[in-house]
Amino acid sequence: MFSKTIKYSKFVSVISFALFAQTATLTLGEATKRTLAQNRDILSAKLALQAKENETLAAKTRRWPSLSTSGQVGPLLNRPTLTFTQGALGNFPATGPIPATNMDISIPRKISGYGISQASLPLTQQWRLGLSVQEARADEDVARAQASQVRGAVVARVRSLYFQIAALYSAQKVAKAQLDAAEEVSRLARDGVAQGTALRADESRADARLAQAKADSANIALICKTALSN
Repeated sequence: MFSKTIKYSKFVSVISFALFAQTATLTLGEATKRTLAQNRDILSAKLALQAKENETLAAKTRRWPSLSTSGQVGPLLNRPTLTFTQGALGNFPATGPIPATNMDISIPRKISGYGISQASLPLTQQWRLGLSVQEARADEDVARAQASQVRGAVVARVRSLYFQIAALYSAQKVAKAQLDAAEEVSRLARDGVAQGTALRADESRADARLAQAKADSANIALICKTALSN
């Protein structure tokens, strides 16, 4: 019984603090709620499930149309110039050389830019993408089942530890009551011997009972301390 308490001691810190406090008692529902909110295994399982859900959503979006846009804006660093030499375009009897003289054509430096938009839909890949979505959903279902299994295991351990700690707490109260009763019987026996109304044997039996009650109380206190400190 107590070996399980030590084995799952990481839950004890969540349950035992309020359970053993004299001012308040932690209910099983509160203990379960706190543990579910703080347990690392459950948090890890939730993160793994969220990751699989995101992967499923990402796989679905690959089947949708995609739109991409790119652009560039900026000034020209140099002034482009194109030179046509005399007669570069021909020399005709009617007109003479074209151009008649050397001609320089340049582009003024100013801000310019361009933009490109593209829309695409993977029609030929829909079947393969559908298989990817099904695979992602299967992985998501596995992660959800694992998260549920982890949660169920943690809840079962919390319930087991809760009742074990409650039993220890009750044992402490019983041992304390027995010790108080044994101390009172021992005191009455000593007074009876002093007054001559009781025998030495009665005093000895009362002292033995007191010693046994002290030993039981110390033993239970040690068990509680060991269970809560590991």
